[in-house]
Amino acid sequence: MEHLPTTLDATLRRKALSTPQQTVLIDALDPASPIEYSWEETNTRVDALARQFAALPGRGIGVMLDNSYHCVCLVYGVIRSGKDLILIDPEWGITARQAIIDEMDLQTLVSAVPLQDAGAALQFVPDFSARSAEPFDAEAANASRMIIFTSGTTGKPKGIILSQQAMVNAYAIGQRCLNTGEHTRAGCFYRVSGLGILGINVLFPLLYGGSVVLLPQHCWYDSARFWACVEQFSISFLYMVPPIVNFMVKEGLPPVTPYTLSRLLCVAGSARLDAGLQEEFQRDYAPLANIYGLSECGFAFLFGRLNGGRFDNTVGPAVGLSLRLTDEQGQVIESPGARGRLWVKTPSLFSGYVNQPALTAQVVQDGWLDTQDLAYFDEQGGCYVLGRADGTVNKGGNLFHLNECEQLLNTRDDVVDVCCLKVPCEVYGEDYVAVIQGDPALARDLLPWLQQHLGTYRAPRSVFCVSEKLPLNGAGKHDRRAITALITSGASSCAAL
Repeated sequence: MEHLPTTLDATLRRKALSTPQQTVLIDALDPASPIEYSWEETNTRVDALARQFAALPGRGIGVMLDNSYHCVCLVYGVIRSGKDLILIDPEWGITARQAIIDEMDLQTLVSAVPLQDAGAALQFVPDFSARSAEPFDAEAANASRMIIFTSGTTGKPKGIILSQQAMVNAYAIGQRCLNTGEHTRAGCFYRVSGLGILGINVLFPLLYGGSVVLLPQHCWYDSARFWACVEQFSISFLYMVPPIVNFMVKEGLPPVTPYTLSRLLCVAGSARLDAGLQEEFQRDYAPLANIYGLSECGFAFLFGRLNGGRFDNTVGPAVGLSLRLTDEQGQVIESPGARGRLWVKTPSLFSGYVNQPALTAQVVQDGWLDTQDLAYFDEQGGCYVLGRADGTVNKGGNLFHLNECEQLLNTRDDVVDVCCLKVPCEVYGEDYVAVIQGDPALARDLLPWLQQHLGTYRAPRSVFCVSEKLPLNGAGKHDRRAITALITSGASSCAAL
């Protein structure tokens, strides 16, 4: 691509002038009646939205995400206006959403659909039919920052600040490794819930002049329907989490002829992509790269290693950035095969955590980010990521901390003590359960309550209530091994839901 974008918004302006009628997005949520949108009409809508957003009070605007063309326009409209873009998953519980609103002092929420809960008081309903006679200020987007919230290691939603420059640098690394461009058409069949899905399915391909197809969620359950959609809409790029790769290999039906790299590239974003399943998928379906990244780096920053037309199970060597491993004493590890904590120095590094300079200083040292993951390198520099080094749960590629649930439960008078435990999960790789000291009858009510406040996805898989005190170790902390034995031995009077 000759044009090097300076903001996420830059390509939209350029393509609206150079190829105005070319398709930027296809709404194929109903594949029988797809709706196509051009670069020109999208750019015109975004200009009008940016003008409306720029006049609103406050530094930032919260966008309630969903799978729609209008939501994509809202995202670009906020960027173009120069306001900070705060991405909000509407399925997060009311407690977490309110924490984001309070942390950012948000005065405005925008959504493609009417809001029903407390956020409705902040909702601004934009005029999607408005058109601007004059282009909006082309320089304003440079000031827009993207702010993504995760639960963080304290259980409190943690805001990650990314500049436009960091985002463009992140996607530039991906473009170099995966060769995306105007030929790329990404198929999105996930719920757009945050930067991970929005970024790899929409922002990344569009930045380099590609296009996007919004497919029905869960369409991958029906193999014949799924591959028919890939053909119908000439999809050339697919993001898949490892559980979907697992399902397709074990339960699905592959296309009649496997795809080649020149026709279809699939990527899977997790350290949990099993090497055997990856090999089977590439044999029967399509090339599949194992990628890895963090929100603090704006995007995935490792993009697999191609060997003879197929990708191996590494997340790749470093391209356009630097990696290092350290041992428990902080000393650099250089021996191939030796495991250590993974650090990265990248031009896409975040600006810091919202209102948490001490935490920022803790994870960034001399420009190096502590990923808090364990990894090792092979002799060719290929990186293998083994998993989190702390109490973070990686549930199907979505990260959150056990403390989030624990702190919420500790606000209840009827909960004496609580400890959350990670457990293996065949579907998501990892999940967790909550073990509570309290009346066993509580179990029936607590799980729905947690789902309401945390969101169904972030709530524990099960709740165990025990009448006795939770075991502690010599340091006065929860003895997680003893608590696990407590709920699995059957010797304790406990109730689970």
